[in-house]
Amino acid sequence: MIPSIVTVIIGLLVLIWLFMNRIKARNKIENAPLGMPVGTVRAYIALLILSFPFGYLMIHQNIPSVVRNTIFVVMAFYFEKRSESKTIEDLVKEVSASEVVNKKKKMKKKFPLYLPKYTVRTILLIMLILIIVINYVLEAEVTLSSSDTLLELLLMISFYIFGMFINSMGRRIKKRNIRKMIKENPTKIDEIIEELEDKEEVKSRRLQSAFSILVLIGITASLVLYTIEYDPYYDLYGIIRLSLRELLLYLLNVYYGFRQ
Repeated sequence: MIPSIVTVIIGLLVLIWLFMNRIKARNKIENAPLGMPVGTVRAYIALLILSFPFGYLMIHQNIPSVVRNTIFVVMAFYFEKRSESKTIEDLVKEVSASEVVNKKKKMKKKFPLYLPKYTVRTILLIMLILIIVINYVLEAEVTLSSSDTLLELLLMISFYIFGMFINSMGRRIKKRNIRKMIKENPTKIDEIIEELEDKEEVKSRRLQSAFSILVLIGITASLVLYTIEYDPYYDLYGIIRLSLRELLLYLLNVYYGFRQ
């Protein structure tokens, strides 16, 4: 059995930390996943995946290529900086809001896992460096060299595109509903915008929360299957071997595609 003691310890400690902070009424974030700061589920998944290779290093076993690929995906998308096009009006509102907050000294914004800004990114970077350093110390006993197949990369890209497709379909449905509302009330654009903003924000948050939790369950199940070395699979006419634990891990690519 591959030891996952590092992942279990980190997972439990983070859960305890989240529970202790979540039960405080002032720490509840409205319309966010489980009432916690936006990005908490994503940060928790990242910590689980980045901690998992340490189990393989402890017993001098090679880290599965799918796990290595997933680490690359996690680091790439977690450190990605999303930029948004803002108008002068948006910038004025942003600066004005910032000034008001500073003057009134309101409660600071809460970041993922209830930790200070950039803490999660720093932890992930340190974990990645540790993996590389430990691997170097073990020399040839554990390899991080690429043995990935084109099929694995193709599957990762396919799952990512599938996530983007789900997002695109959702946008199309929204646009169709908006066209219908405008057609029925062409002179009430402002009222339509106000109504949609109120409804869509709550609905969108709930959908993201449900999807985030589903992905978290899938990732956890995958790591459990890797830990107990149980790998049910289906051989599709000898062309492709579908592994359950790998498919569950690929859910993360769907998640990132959806968030894009």
